[in-house]
Amino acid sequence: MALLIKNGNVFFEDKFQKVDVLIGETKIVKIAPTIKLDCKTIDATNNYVLPGFIDIHVHIRDFELSYKEDWLSGSKAAAAGGITTMLDMPNNKIPFVTVDRLNEKFKVASEKSIVNFGAYIAATNDNVEEINNSDLKNVKLYYGETTGKIKVDDTEKIFKNLRKDILIIAHAEDNNIIEENKQMTNKNKLKYHSLVRDARAESTAVTYMIELSEKYDRNIHLTHISCDESMQLIIEAKKKGLKITCDTCPHYLFFDESLYEKAGNFAKVNPALKTKKDQEALWSHINNDWIDCMCSDHAPHTIDEKSGDYENCAAGFPGVQTTSQLMLNAVNEDKISLKKVISLLAKKPSEILKIKNKGEIKLQNDADLIVVDMAKEDIINVEKLFSKAGWSPYEQMKTKGKVITTIVNGKIVYDNEKIFEENKGKKIEFR
Repeated sequence: MALLIKNGNVFFEDKFQKVDVLIGETKIVKIAPTIKLDCKTIDATNNYVLPGFIDIHVHIRDFELSYKEDWLSGSKAAAAGGITTMLDMPNNKIPFVTVDRLNEKFKVASEKSIVNFGAYIAATNDNVEEINNSDLKNVKLYYGETTGKIKVDDTEKIFKNLRKDILIIAHAEDNNIIEENKQMTNKNKLKYHSLVRDARAESTAVTYMIELSEKYDRNIHLTHISCDESMQLIIEAKKKGLKITCDTCPHYLFFDESLYEKAGNFAKVNPALKTKKDQEALWSHINNDWIDCMCSDHAPHTIDEKSGDYENCAAGFPGVQTTSQLMLNAVNEDKISLKKVISLLAKKPSEILKIKNKGEIKLQNDADLIVVDMAKEDIINVEKLFSKAGWSPYEQMKTKGKVITTIVNGKIVYDNEKIFEENKGKKIEFR
């Protein structure tokens, strides 16, 4: 059944145009100044029509930790936030380190998720051969400790032996420095979290990742960069022509270490929040095109798991639903252009991961689109969030600019705060 979007300000051919968009079964089939057809129609007058956003870094938790989040709840949150495609990380309680287990995840996602989905396998020193013999295009590498104990002991071995067409997505924090810092600080005081997981812990790991990328001529993507020190190293590497891309997350743009005093354990996230100066620097690096894309690092934990003592409370924020809302508000506050937001959340994620038929509004691309009302005011309220987490660090934040309709593969999955979960997403394909 056809779906027609009329009268919108459409981001098409790298600029905003007053054109109509006709969707066939699952693809964009026509874009023209005026399209007349008797079919289901969305009137996008005074609104923007954008390519669906792509979140390359989420933690859905299904299987052993599904009480925190599953593919249905997580994808509802994604759809409400204009995320039409999301990619899940492998660090579950039982980590995803085999192709068979990854395929189990895809099966569950295909039954539950209302947005398109992908997922990473964790590269270890034991599974390089299996990865090389698969059709995988991206892997996650943990240089630091994480859930599931999949920190890599011999990182260079992976860089050396992994198939060259595979992109390494790296969590860069140096565990030796973190442990050293713990000995010099009172680890039971939350305000010291950013001293334990400080800029040096991140930048030292970033330096090593860059060195290995250069040595083995490999594409790497450094995820959730949190500080200026790391970015200066990345900028230098990019100027040298090295195959380096990177992303950051909303919490590093909208919060700094002062949140520890206000929110206690609920401010704990890895990498840790840094200084106000780092926050300002990240905004500058985004607007100067040094940061390639954004991700939410959606990491839901229950309120109970975020409570108690600092040492044992969980690290991470839910964020897949709120990322777009925060960034659209930033557009209205003149911190960033809407065109840049589209690049960070749609075009560049698709380019970096080589995702097929997504990231742009163009003929024969998948019909993953969102309608955005840039004048719509809202207050972030946990009661309207679909994540199982039950809390948000952005609670009661006033915003302007909001996704009002989300279309996945030609089907409406979210419209005016209503979810249509009968429509399911598809496993993404790579170029």
